[in-house]
Amino acid sequence: MLAALLSLLLAQGPAPEPPRVGEIAYEGADAETVRMLVALQPGQPIDTRDVRDAVRALHASARFSRVAAYAEAMGDGRIRIVFVLTNIEKLTSVTFPGHGALAESVLLQTANLQVNAEFQPEQVGTAVEVIRAAYFRIGYRHAQVTPVRKAAPGGVALELRIEEGPVTRISQVRFEGDLGLDRDQLSAAFRLDPGDVLNLVALDEAVRRLRERYRRAGRLRARVDPARIEELGMRDARVVIPLAAGPLVRFQLRGNRAFSDAVLAATLAPALDSEEPVDAQTAQEMAGRLRRFYVGTGFLRAKVAERQMLARDGAEEVVFSIEEGPQVRVERLIFTGNRAIPTGQLRERVLLQLRDNIVHDPASGADPALVERMGVMGTMRGGHAPRTTVDADAVFDPLLYARALKQIEDLYKSQGYLSARAGPPRLDPIGGNLAHIEVTIPIKEGEQTRVGRILVEGGGDVPAAEIDAAIVLRKDTPFSYLQAEEGRVALTQIFTRRGHLYARVEDEEEFEDTPDAASRVDVRYRIQPGPIVRVGYVEVIGHRRTVEGLVIDLVGLKQGDILTPETIDRAQQALLRTGLFFSATLTPRNPDVAEGEKTVQVQLRERPTRDFQASIGFSLADGPRTAVQWTQSNILGRNLTFTAVAKADFPFSRFPKEYVNCPPGFTDPSQCGG
Repeated sequence: MLAALLSLLLAQGPAPEPPRVGEIAYEGADAETVRMLVALQPGQPIDTRDVRDAVRALHASARFSRVAAYAEAMGDGRIRIVFVLTNIEKLTSVTFPGHGALAESVLLQTANLQVNAEFQPEQVGTAVEVIRAAYFRIGYRHAQVTPVRKAAPGGVALELRIEEGPVTRISQVRFEGDLGLDRDQLSAAFRLDPGDVLNLVALDEAVRRLRERYRRAGRLRARVDPARIEELGMRDARVVIPLAAGPLVRFQLRGNRAFSDAVLAATLAPALDSEEPVDAQTAQEMAGRLRRFYVGTGFLRAKVAERQMLARDGAEEVVFSIEEGPQVRVERLIFTGNRAIPTGQLRERVLLQLRDNIVHDPASGADPALVERMGVMGTMRGGHAPRTTVDADAVFDPLLYARALKQIEDLYKSQGYLSARAGPPRLDPIGGNLAHIEVTIPIKEGEQTRVGRILVEGGGDVPAAEIDAAIVLRKDTPFSYLQAEEGRVALTQIFTRRGHLYARVEDEEEFEDTPDAASRVDVRYRIQPGPIVRVGYVEVIGHRRTVEGLVIDLVGLKQGDILTPETIDRAQQALLRTGLFFSATLTPRNPDVAEGEKTVQVQLRERPTRDFQASIGFSLADGPRTAVQWTQSNILGRNLTFTAVAKADFPFSRFPKEYVNCPPGFTDPSQCGG
């Protein structure tokens, strides 16, 4: 409407000057409270862009849900601008009349309705459903929640009236199917009896305990399906647990000589931690674990096969047949083709990876053979054989070698060799002995790429020296993608510290080959600073007891202040240091939109304000003692704390002393014997 009216006025003929603003009126809000948000002034030439900026500023204040601007022609040729404002309805309070089974703090967190934020009616239905679901989980399966909206000073007060209804209890627990265990054993593991409240969280935990009980009994293929609930009325329900015990499952290890069954069983244990039944795929994964263990301890050519057998007692046996082979040692580690990086540095990368991941002695505890050789227990006949140990430097583990070669390639790339390749390793037996090998790792370094030019576009008013200091790369030095990224991040931080929250810095590399067969790269940083972001308004959300003015004072942000990541972090730390809040976060409103003025939303989650502690003890010096402490924090919402402490004791010195060996009718304690 504004643009159409202006076009009509301009089409009436040439005017000596463009229309000017005659008056600015505000409908729906006090003009004194919003005039400071609008840069448009009476008397200035009218421009639709200025009006649009004013509408955006009013929206950004987070005080209005709708802002519209209209133009009206005045008798003297000037234009009256009218801003029609619809105030935001704030949710001033949320209460839960009728609640008893769930604490108010739990209900507030479940409803997820932000107090002192904009009231959004569409969120009420979701809050009602999640509260009903919370009651349903703890056994109140017929709870009703009725929302009631009431007018309140400054916004809307919401009551979520709760009718909890009767609690549903378990009338019967029934296990059906192939049980495999006695019902008493299952009941002891289930731990829910008739008369207990039907709490779904406790029921899920009970089902988990059943699965664990079957696993401890060796029923590794048992299936315990989710409980089925059969309601018998408003107050009673039957819980049915479908079970399929399956056969007993046993594991057999055959062919292992270097390591005991206990060591290999510890290797297989993580595969059995899952609650899923042990099937053929799980057995194959366990065989792979054993193979991986043997390779990691130097048995490079070990083979592990698994098969399943039916035992005479009906149990299923999973048999792992192991062919260990000899323990292979790497006697020499050779690198070929490396010129830029010494062999010692490359070898250290490989050895460091091996030493960090390979255990010298896979078994736990002291080696009995070593203890016997020390002679601590005297001379013994028929002692233990020495345990198999592992020399990490002499192990060829393909997986660990692959990790080390990746690190070597990254090392080369950090020095400008962008096409460097390491490996694959070649294994050669020494003197025809397969237990002693030589590992050769070929290195293809390629050309070294150096930095040609470093170009910066769009630095704005930031001094060139500061920009240059932030860039890690230098001309004629080896190029590294990591250093290019470090420079990009540092440049971004320069601008965000100046208030350009939406600054974007992109790096672009242009490669070229020079006549001397060298490789050069020009690095170009394109900087888009974006607007300097200032604080337009501070909106506090989630505070129920704390005074809003106290929060704003702690935040320390005022209208017109430059907004930077550092100021946001300082404000958050100031709020958390008070101890009043579980969490405190500051975020600009509409964070994805780059604007010069932002409403800062302060979202709070308050801690409980009351605390009671009691203790009782006994001291040889003071005798019995007791202490109680009651604390009321955040009094009147102003971070004031009152603490009352009471202590009581009864020292032994107050006990009457009993005198013995005293003459009849004594008057002086010194006449007694003790």
